[in-house]
Formats: sequence, structure tokens, C-alpha cells
Amino acid sequence: MSNQQHTLYLFTRYLIYVKITSMKRYYKKIVFIICIIVIFLGCSDTDTFSNRTLTAEQNKNHIISLAELYSYIKEYSPFLNDVILNNLNEKYFELSNKIMYESDKYKIYTYFEELLAVINDGHTAVFYEQGSNTPFYFLPAGVDYADGKYYLSYKENNIKIPLGSELIKINDEDTKKYLLNNIAKYIPVKTPHAFENSMIKRLLYSSQNKKIKFTFEVDKNEVNLELKYSIPQKNIGNVKFNKIPDYYDKLNKIYSSYNFSIYKIKEKYALIQIHNFWDYRMIDEFIGKIIPLLENSDHLILDIRKNSGGNSSIGFAILKILTGKTDIEISSINIKDFQRRLTPILITLAAIKDTNLKVINHDTLIKLNTFINDAKLMKAHQLLMSAEEDKILQQIDNFLMQFNEMEKLEEKLISAANKYKIHNKNITVFTSYKSGSACDNFACFCKELNIRLIGTNTKGATGNIGIFKLTNNFSIVLSLQKTMYNNMEINNKGISPDIFIMDTIEDIKNQNDPCLNFVLENL
Repeated sequence: MSNQQHTLYLFTRYLIYVKITSMKRYYKKIVFIICIIVIFLGCSDTDTFSNRTLTAEQNKNHIISLAELYSYIKEYSPFLNDVILNNLNEKYFELSNKIMYESDKYKIYTYFEELLAVINDGHTAVFYEQGSNTPFYFLPAGVDYADGKYYLSYKENNIKIPLGSELIKINDEDTKKYLLNNIAKYIPVKTPHAFENSMIKRLLYSSQNKKIKFTFEVDKNEVNLELKYSIPQKNIGNVKFNKIPDYYDKLNKIYSSYNFSIYKIKEKYALIQIHNFWDYRMIDEFIGKIIPLLENSDHLILDIRKNSGGNSSIGFAILKILTGKTDIEISSINIKDFQRRLTPILITLAAIKDTNLKVINHDTLIKLNTFINDAKLMKAHQLLMSAEEDKILQQIDNFLMQFNEMEKLEEKLISAANKYKIHNKNITVFTSYKSGSACDNFACFCKELNIRLIGTNTKGATGNIGIFKLTNNFSIVLSLQKTMYNNMEINNKGISPDIFIMDTIEDIKNQNDPCLNFVLENL
């Protein structure tokens, strides 16, 4: 078979695997196919060509999936402008060439990270195929970020370098320079401090047995530490590392659960650490178990610095209960460039039977009508994403139940606010660049309610998301909207605090919380 014949064969095989669902997507995929043909025709050596096409055939699912991701971004991302679009095109053609001949599973994964990072969407993520062993291996030591510097945060017993030692070099290169040159390309969020923190977290895993050299400053001397990425991801949670004690550890904890930790700071002061905003049932926990512990405290500190995000409605409900302002609406928070047609769950509303829709109240149904109409239109044009019907219907049922839960939630929080009448409390909220998503929105709610924010800007990565499964079984998360506060984008900026305070390495080593100290000394 000649080179040209083999190329035509690959071209035909590729068309079989790629669904051409609209003229817009058709052109995008044609561009990709032409790119493949040009690359193959450029290979003059017969042996090299045969070897390369064998790898390309093996990688066909990854090649198709990268094209899918490229199309999804171009069609649905709300963050595209001329500059980003140009960078996206260049990065895509660069990576489509690389992925064709790549056999390393870890490197293939990074190509999807790189393409996503171009659009500066801090809410994006790539999830490796479920049910398979991931190609990620971790180091036997960890580093973290604080106030522009990096430090040793945990380690295995055999590592003698003291915890809290500053990391000054990586592979004999200045730490910041190394991260910018080697890790920044994988990082989608660009909010100051959140970007630096994300880079160091991303450094902690790589391909198996890859080596890395850290240089720490210890007693004004440089001490080298050579490490290997040797701990499989599935085992990392079982390793007992030596860690720097947290400043929460020395506080008087009076309650702890998956969702909350409550600390009695001193007379009339209570700190409520909110770990997440995931589950509506945590409102029942807050009303039944947390509020009774707060009745004798005049000063409440809500700490979301380590909050993992979730549903913004839950955070808003907590604030409504604490302030007693149960009927308030936040009009200064809105969305822009909402890509309605994309969301896999909302798109499939067209498949819901009329009986299912009756469980939604009239106002909610009106809000959903635009999504339903879009879904019907897409179905008519065969633009629906493929999925098993039963699975989709279950997703829809869960979605509808969530709307019912929100209605019940309003009743609960009004009852709780009226019963406990704790809205005369002095409330302060601690924020951090590590907390985004629902935490960004929570900070907006606080601003509107005149609740004081202390700490750093939030992460600046919030909004509704779409989750897409690619041909290679990777799952991709994309933002579907821009979230605005007072007509300013939250993305890559975050919500700024009223009082900016950031931990230093010395604070962390000494279990000193400068935000808490400020409250106790000044408020």
C-alpha cells in the first residue's frame, strides 16, 4: 500500500469515527482531517511512516477526542476572544501532531490539560477514564504556597529536611521560573495567588519514576533533595506523611462533621469552618445542630478558606438564616454569555414526559421553557449528545428533585430564622485564593449583605458547568457562562476582601492564624 493509499484509508476510517452533526462542526472537523493528511503526506521515509501510522491507529480515540474537545471549546466556551481563539487554534494544531505519535498515557493526558488551559477558564478540569488505573504517580514529599513563596508541607519519615523549609530551586532553576516554564501550561486559573498555588499542586504528580530535584534553604544553607514520582494515585491516600500541624488543631473544637467544624474561640466568639456546599441536607444539619451551639456567641466567624465549593444556593441559605434576611435577592450577581444549548442534563429535558414536569411549580417551569425549547430544536437537528436513555432520565429526575429541594429549603430557612432570631450577631467571613466555585458566589452574597470579608481574593472560578465524556472516556468540565458581580467578571479575578491578610510561611510553621488574630485584636 502506498503512502497516499494509506493516508486515504486513515481519512476514511476517521470519518467513520467522527459524527458530523452540523455544518459548523463539519468545517472544524474537516480542518482537523486536512491537518492529519498534510502531516501524513509529509512523511517520506517508508519505515518511519509505517511505524508512525501504527501508533496513530492505536491512538485514534485520543486523536478524535482532542478534536471533540477543540470543537466543544470553540462552540460553547464563554471566554473566547480573538487572542484566546488564536492561541487555541495554534495549541490545537501543535497538540494534534504530538498526540498522533504519543504512546505515553501520562503525556496524552497532559495534552488535554494544555488545550483546556489556553481558554483561561478556572473551572475547567480533565478527568481520566473511570475504572482504569491512572498514570499519575506522586512524590514522597509535598510543597505548598504562601505569600509568594513555596515550602515543604509534608514528607515521609526518612526525609530529614525540616517541615516549613523554603523551596528555592527545582532542578537547579529558580522555583518560580521553573514552574512558569514547565507547569504553567497546565493551569487554567489565572487569578493571582490561585495561579501560583495551582502550579505547585500540579507539580506533585507526574509519570512513573520521573525524577526531580528540590533545593531548600535550611539554616541559610542550600540542601538538595532528589525525589522520584513513585506513589500510585490509588495509594496516595493511605500514606501517612509527617505534616505541619494546622492552626485549627490548637483551637477548642466543640463540633465536627463532614460539612462543618465549630470552634469556641473565647467567650462570645465562635468560628464555623464550612468545609463544602455540596449537599442540601447540610442545611438540616446547620439548623438542627449548628445553630443551637451559636446562640450564646455574639461574634460569628465563617471560615471558607478550605471550602471545596458546591452549590451556591446552600451558602446563600446559611447567610439568610444568620442574618434573618430571608426574602433578600441578589440582583448584582448575574450571568453573561450563557451557553444554554450545551448542558447535557438540560439539553435532555426534551425527553422528559409531561407527567414528570408536573412536579415543578409554575415559576420554575417558565424558567426551564427556554432550555426545553432549545433541546427540542437540537433534537430536530440531531445535535443531542449520545447517551443511554435510562441514564439521562435518571439525571433529569435528580435535576428536578433539586428544584423541589430548593423550594423546601426556602421554607426551612424562613422557619429557622424566625425561630432562633440570631440575626443580631456580628459576622465576619475568612476567604482564600484556594476557594472558588460556590465560595466566589458566597463572597458576593456577603458583600451584598455588608458582611466583612478578611483574607485574600477568592479563587475566581465559578459558574454553571457542563461535563462531557469524550470518545477516549476522558471527562471534560467546561464553564457555560461568565459570572458577573456588579458587571465585573469574577473569573480570574475573584472577590476581593475588605481587609487583605495572607499567611506567611512563618505563620504556618508556628500555627499562627493572622486573620483570626486580627479579629480578636481589632473587632
